[in-house]
Amino acid sequence: MKQIITGYILALQFFTSLPIKKSFQMTNKSATIMYSAIPLIGLGMGGLLAGFLALNDTYFELSPLFTAILLVVFHFIMTGGLHMDGVVDTGDAFFSYRDRKKRLEILDDPRIGAFGAMTLVLFVLLKIGVLYELLLRGLPLLFVIIIPFIARQAVLLVFVTTNPSKETGIASYFKKTVNERMLIWSTIIYFIAIVALAFVYQQWILLLLSAALLVFTWVYRSWAKRNFGGISGDLLGAIFEGAELFLWFVLLFAL
Repeated sequence: MKQIITGYILALQFFTSLPIKKSFQMTNKSATIMYSAIPLIGLGMGGLLAGFLALNDTYFELSPLFTAILLVVFHFIMTGGLHMDGVVDTGDAFFSYRDRKKRLEILDDPRIGAFGAMTLVLFVLLKIGVLYELLLRGLPLLFVIIIPFIARQAVLLVFVTTNPSKETGIASYFKKTVNERMLIWSTIIYFIAIVALAFVYQQWILLLLSAALLVFTWVYRSWAKRNFGGISGDLLGAIFEGAELFLWFVLLFAL
């Protein structure tokens, strides 16, 4: 039980901006629990965003555009910009159009280049734009809660099915540490939960979103292997944001 609790605390420490300063021992079990909790972290974040929207509808009545901007800002605050950093570094590396070795070097470079800056701006504009359109159409709170949960399953799927792009780095370390079989079972359970939710609430769009996520995962995994030789910490970070943005667009055209 102690290692399970430690795993969930590590997930909050690694994947949110909560100021948890205490150090915890990283074991095979706690690291596995930490990774398996990634979708649950997304569920919690989605719940907080849905709570804000409910308060806005009741008390504030802000414009859809400003509300969309605030949703992006609040998401950034909750993650501490960690995953967006992966998007920026991935954009810098990929759009450099260099060979694979040089792209991996750019991924490791903490400085932001022109391509990374352009990727960041375009990504944020797209996210604000799609959320704005969804709010105009009456965005159901259920999807605000559940899309971050579904999107983060892409991280688990890519992680367990793709080799690291290099022998060093955070992706390589966790690849050697976690129990991948347990992560696979966690992902299966999460997908079963989505299917059950779809039947209970008669929300068949949830099945479409899950299917779309599988397609996104396959495409992203193939793209990462072709251009980087595998996954890295930055490439995994980019999935957090990329999968969610993709699902928002799927929802936009499905509503």
